[in-house]
Amino acid sequence: MRAILAAAALLACSANATDDHDPSGEFECNQYDRLGAFLFRFSQISGDCPPMPDFVVPDEAALGCPTSCECEAEWADGDCLLTETADCADGQDDVGRYVVIMTSRQHDAAGMLFTGVLTRALDDEAGARICVGTYDVRMERQ
Repeated sequence: MRAILAAAALLACSANATDDHDPSGEFECNQYDRLGAFLFRFSQISGDCPPMPDFVVPDEAALGCPTSCECEAEWADGDCLLTETADCADGQDDVGRYVVIMTSRQHDAAGMLFTGVLTRALDDEAGARICVGTYDVRMERQ
């Protein structure tokens, strides 16, 4: 559940959309291309956090940053590259805080495929690190 909330928080970061274009001229990217339902697929690269399950984040997830999180988004490369951070207070399963940082790139003009890297860190309620994990992520529009 925490992974779904983190993904929802990251999608919420990207919901502040404006028009822009890819300076390479191959295709134009638009921040709105990231709105909608996406299947997230993860492949663990490193770390001691458990694997993240694949899941679908529905359209409704992009309605805003969850109240327990602080979200930031940094756009680059004509809005084709996005780095998102969600820093969340949790309080579930002895986790006091989790931080997710994801950098992803749009691969087509229609916004059907995005790939990138996601890193998550979980801390206990006292602030001690529980685990850190880094994952390749593939987001496919549903």
